[in-house]
Amino acid sequence: MRENVTNLREAESTVVVKGILSEKDIKEESREGQKVISGSLTIQTDPDNFVKVTAYAREKKNDGSDNQVFKGLKTVIEEYKSIAEVGVDEATRVSVTRGQLNPYLNQNNKVVCGVRSNFFNRANTDVDPEASVTLELYLTSITPEVYTYGENCGEETGRAIIRGWFPTYNGIEPIELVATEEDGVAEAFLNAGYSAGDTIQLFGDIVNKKIEKKREVPVKIGKPKIETTTSYINEIVVTGASEAYDEEKAFQKDAVEKAIAEREINQKSRENNASPKKATAGASKGRQLPNF
Repeated sequence: MRENVTNLREAESTVVVKGILSEKDIKEESREGQKVISGSLTIQTDPDNFVKVTAYAREKKNDGSDNQVFKGLKTVIEEYKSIAEVGVDEATRVSVTRGQLNPYLNQNNKVVCGVRSNFFNRANTDVDPEASVTLELYLTSITPEVYTYGENCGEETGRAIIRGWFPTYNGIEPIELVATEEDGVAEAFLNAGYSAGDTIQLFGDIVNKKIEKKREVPVKIGKPKIETTTSYINEIVVTGASEAYDEEKAFQKDAVEKAIAEREINQKSRENNASPKKATAGASKGRQLPNF
């Protein structure tokens, strides 16, 4: 297991994505005198759910030998077919079983939980669709989710919000997950007895959906106007969790705090080189975890 500059080990995560190749945006190019392959595959796991998996590999390893991962990605470029290219029936069925969670800051300074992998397999027949994740988390809070706008603003939704820190190979990022009312999962998390500072393993599903709603607007003259609104859901829906780790295996508070401090310094440096933008945070209320 790798350790980053703060001597905080990288959190373990395993992502499994199985479905139909929807889009293929990956290419080979030359960088710094060497061939590399980079880009992403978007895999459709149900009619509304699409998971993007990024990939990157150099042609040669550090010792100068051939990189078999590069060869594998070249096969993806040359032989895999997407829905966008050939339609659903002829598109490649893809299985990713060695993916990893890859949280990163987007252009709006918002943490996005992406997925990365260099290992893609084809299936000759339909695969059982899946978009699951197992990950370790340094826990900071579990609170009921509340509506932040509309007529129900301030009321609880029935879901729970799980927040924490996810140590990566080069730092640490905050991530947020949700637990739903289904099967009493949200209530179980709210009453599980976890404390802030616990390290736990979580199991869940990756949800990445684009939802379009159409509404007919009445008019006095002519055909009714059709108004389309689009919303996006990007979240990890937690289905279970382990007991809190013992002290030997858990992420250490001092190392986490050091990593957070370094992240804040790096983020301020980035902000100083960009135009300032206002950010608004959603409301949250309810039970807080015990302090550590």
